[in-house]
Amino acid sequence: MRIGFFIWGAESRDKAAHAYYHRIDTLRVEMERRGHQTVELYAAPFEGKLKLAPLCKKSQLRDAFADLDAVYLGATDCAAFAAAALPSGDRLVFDSHTPIIGERLMMFKANKTPRNLFIYLRSLLHESLAARRCRSISTVSDSAIDYYRRVFKRSPEDLFLARNMIEASLFQPRPLPESDRIRFAYVGGMDRWQGVTDLIEAYPKTSRSFDLTIVGFGDEQVTLMSRARQYGIEAHPRMPRAQAIEHLVSSHFGVTATPAVCAKHMPGAFPTKWAEILGLGRACMVTRAYDCARITQDENFGIVCEPGVAGIAEGLERAAKVPREQIQDMGLRGSKWVQDKCSVEAVGTAWEEAASHAAASRGAAP
Repeated sequence: MRIGFFIWGAESRDKAAHAYYHRIDTLRVEMERRGHQTVELYAAPFEGKLKLAPLCKKSQLRDAFADLDAVYLGATDCAAFAAAALPSGDRLVFDSHTPIIGERLMMFKANKTPRNLFIYLRSLLHESLAARRCRSISTVSDSAIDYYRRVFKRSPEDLFLARNMIEASLFQPRPLPESDRIRFAYVGGMDRWQGVTDLIEAYPKTSRSFDLTIVGFGDEQVTLMSRARQYGIEAHPRMPRAQAIEHLVSSHFGVTATPAVCAKHMPGAFPTKWAEILGLGRACMVTRAYDCARITQDENFGIVCEPGVAGIAEGLERAAKVPREQIQDMGLRGSKWVQDKCSVEAVGTAWEEAASHAAASRGAAP
């Protein structure tokens, strides 16, 4: 197949350390390894007024897609543009990280500006166009699959589970540390949707009979990092990825602290950091949010606690009491699951099936 990757933004945009571009680049390389031809197309030249799909440059898009067998649509807005240009949905594969309507509503509720209201209303239109018209939908979680089936009445044969990927070279099982104290680590972003403030405020409400490390503070979070250190948390600024991973390696549990608002508005999300924790052979302590919490509980990969300060404090205390042999077993089971489900090969196979489905149905209605 000749596959086009239709990407949000402009070709000149900095792609460094951005999960969105990392997924696209990894899938492109994997498709080429499997013998497919790939090309990149960027959305910026086709945007039109207000970045609204009905106002995009539809005829130019149709020309750009003319010689492609399948088109990867790497964002809801990209998918909506393509769906506006090709109403039949032929050849289109909408790669959804999570249904965007809930995320945009959450942003508007947090900051009720006219701009955020417009972005939310635009997301309603774009999600509907993308989800109803694109021939195939690939997405990262079972909850997202269920959402598109239930809300947009999509047939199961049009839906493909292609989880977020981990890099096998970086995330292999590593021996547990031999430290006397149980150690927890959070490595990642510091935006409000990560719940890091809750994690910081939870620690002083525990016995502090265990250690907590948090990595990823930016220049704008100096005060927050200082407060974490005052509580006895080992707090570090952003650092190169390989160096940050070593803090997970030196822990017994990796932590995610997703707040309840995200669980409510973004149930289809599937954080890559959860898979990376397990890939290293570490047990996880996660708040009850997203499919990763359900999988953690069902498969016994770690501890699930309630979101918020009190819930996280309780979860840390409970996790710290787990025998070390059991912690090791949790991590190793999780690592095997992740290698099976989140490897480049596994995700590449799922997405290739989505592309083949879209290419084969040319000329039929979705």
